[in-house]
Amino acid sequence: MIQSTPVLNGPFAYNGDTLSPEDVKAIQELFTSDEVANDSLIFYTEDSGEPGLLERSNFSCQF
Repeated sequence: MIQSTPVLNGPFAYNGDTLSPEDVKAIQELFTSDEVANDSLIFYTEDSGEPGLLERSNFSCQF
């Protein structure tokens, strides 16, 4: 028997085959924006006490 563990927080992804180039560009710009990089619901620091998804190890961290 093979045991598996479900992914609790799946990756942020899009299907580029079904989106227009404009939509893909808009998503890429949003994911690499300061707005997302500084969103405490996504990135948290060890001492922040925030319940984010990913621990920020440095402040140049973006998608």
